This record gives sequence, C-alpha cells and structure tokens, in this order.
Amino acid sequence: MTPIPLPTKGSGIPGDPALLEQGWERRHLADTKRAAEAAELYASLGFEVRSEPLTPEGMGEGCGDCASVVCNSYVLVYTRRPEAPEEP
Repeated sequence: MTPIPLPTKGSGIPGDPALLEQGWERRHLADTKRAAEAAELYASLGFEVRSEPLTPEGMGEGCGDCASVVCNSYVLVYTRRPEAPEEP
C-alpha cells in the first residue's frame, strides 16, 4: 500500500491583511460545523478567537467554481493573545 502524501502548508488561503495587522493569526480553515469546537479549544487555551467567512475574492484564481462551495462550507479561524492589562 502506497502512503498518500498530506499537504503540509495548509489551505493556501491567505489571512485577511487587516486582521493580521491587528495581531490576529490565521490558524486554519474549518468546516462551519467544527469551527465552534476550534473556538472553544483556543479560548480554553487563553486565546481570543474569531471565525471569518470566506469570500470568492479571497480564493486563488485556480479555484474557479469550487470557491462558491468552499465559501459556503468553511470559515477561517483566527486567534490572538489577549493584551495584558496595564499596571497601575
């Protein structure tokens, strides 16, 4: 049996530049049904979490008609560490 190579670079869908500038990190692409689980896990680890819908414009040119299907089924999960409270 020949092993099937798994992708190691993620989905290749870039994170939102505005969110990245605000300190958010693009974590992964998640099925809309599983995004809540990911959010709960990251929150339990002390992260702020947000899930952002995908848009066909954010997909690569090679995605074609598949982009609309993916956009309806997946979200990008972002996290960031909460800012430390200012000390008096």
